[in-house]
Amino acid sequence: MNIIMLGAQGTGKGTVAGLISEKTGLPQISTGDIFRKNISEKTPLGVEADKYISKGNLVPDDITVPMVEDRLTWDDAKNGVILDGFPRTIEQAEKLDKILAKKGEKIDLVINLVTPKEEIIDRMLTRRVCTNQDCKATYNIKLHRLSNNTEIKEILVNDEKVDLSTFEHIVKNVNSVDVKVTTADEKAKVSIDSGTENVNTVTATIATQLTTVRTIKVTAPDGTVKEYSLTLIKKTTITGKVFDANIVGEHYATITVYQTDDTRIEGDIKDPREVISSVQTNADGTYEVILEPGKYDIVFNKPGYLSYRITGIDIKDGLGAVLDDIELLGGDVDGSGEIELDDLVAINDNYCSITDDNKAEKECFDLNGDKIVNSLDRAILKKNYHTKATVIQWVDPDVVTTNNEIATNSLNEEIAVESQNANENGFILPMNCDYRISSAYGYRVHPISGVEKLHSGLDIVGTWHTPILAVADGEITYAGTQNGLGILAVCSIWAMIAAINCWLPGRKWGGPVEQSAIRRHPFAVGKPMCPEIRRSRCRPRPPPPGDPHRCRG
Repeated sequence: MNIIMLGAQGTGKGTVAGLISEKTGLPQISTGDIFRKNISEKTPLGVEADKYISKGNLVPDDITVPMVEDRLTWDDAKNGVILDGFPRTIEQAEKLDKILAKKGEKIDLVINLVTPKEEIIDRMLTRRVCTNQDCKATYNIKLHRLSNNTEIKEILVNDEKVDLSTFEHIVKNVNSVDVKVTTADEKAKVSIDSGTENVNTVTATIATQLTTVRTIKVTAPDGTVKEYSLTLIKKTTITGKVFDANIVGEHYATITVYQTDDTRIEGDIKDPREVISSVQTNADGTYEVILEPGKYDIVFNKPGYLSYRITGIDIKDGLGAVLDDIELLGGDVDGSGEIELDDLVAINDNYCSITDDNKAEKECFDLNGDKIVNSLDRAILKKNYHTKATVIQWVDPDVVTTNNEIATNSLNEEIAVESQNANENGFILPMNCDYRISSAYGYRVHPISGVEKLHSGLDIVGTWHTPILAVADGEITYAGTQNGLGILAVCSIWAMIAAINCWLPGRKWGGPVEQSAIRRHPFAVGKPMCPEIRRSRCRPRPPPPGDPHRCRG
């Protein structure tokens, strides 16, 4: 079907032709579009047409008609066209008939739009044309209503989406953030506090405090303004890892956080206070707890296992806390806080396979996580028999490190002087390898218990299998075990030798000791031992994984 749209300028030929095109699928063809395409492509006809158009003159028929004829040969015109603005004269109409006749076609429908003169004048006065040469779109300022959309489409804080239902976002361990705001209307303006952008997206860097509130203002195209409050809540994190040597697979545990309360009963692992946070560890035992800066107690729980509490964890603004790995001990199946006879009786009474029906009831007895309660679980309980729930005071590692560095530096200076004096008086140091002072004599925070107490010795750390030397000639006055020191020999020479966990093989009280003699373990003759072994019954421990050269105390 071939349709011709007639009517004066401003009657709406283009608008109506566009609507018909959407309904029928017929291409809308206007001489204006044909002229612009040929001019932009600099075709011979386009070059000639531009000479007239640039001067504001009408393009003659000998240029216009060939352009229209060429357009009618396109594939999209094989089923008909909608001609908008052509023909304008009788001569053009006659030529159009001849063009269609060659194709075996004709005009099927002519639509003539009639509009009152006053309306046409008003439309022409309010008509606007886009100045972009690639656009040239027309619109009427009366009909084109400006949007009043002031909605926010998206807010990102350091590339994390903000929940638009609350306009709150948690900021972790940083002192500034990048906030990106995008509006729903692409023509809207958005500002954060006093900064304004003429686009619908703005990015701002914001310094964060404990709680930071920022005002976001969106201005719609019609001037409508809406303000939003973005609340940035600054929190820090406690991270670490929980493990159980008896479980090969997943290491799930529950972590409960309380506000530190000095009035609580010391050692009471059960806590009636309000829970600040409760999270589950990941399958590998790692965890992250997000908290506001403050002082907290944190309790680790796992069904059938002793609880583990760390008190007084002090996390500061902008800093988090990384806790040491925590080993949970299995066997407390009744939750009393101690592994004892009642737990053993209970686990013996509950031998069975774990199913979906009895999982909640029997889970605390399955200590190794193999979905069956049997002798393996009982063996874990017996291994940890008579142990109690752990409660320790947290010690800031940064403070301890700083104090140790200060003490070590001072001590090294003293040792240098003392060593010189000792050498002059016939004494030598107990090791001839690279070593360091891990803990000096005097009051310190115990690295395991976290309690401040007197350290009545000097800990010297050397490399694995380093022989220990007698510092001077002397006589063995004691050989045996002693709490806190393990196996040792005490000599009637400089006191440093008293903390060395070894003696000469076969030597007893009263036996002579020569300076520089190698001290060896009595139960492993000929095998030089670690210079510092702090373990009950003094069983030697292998070096920790990844550090084959260091002793483990």
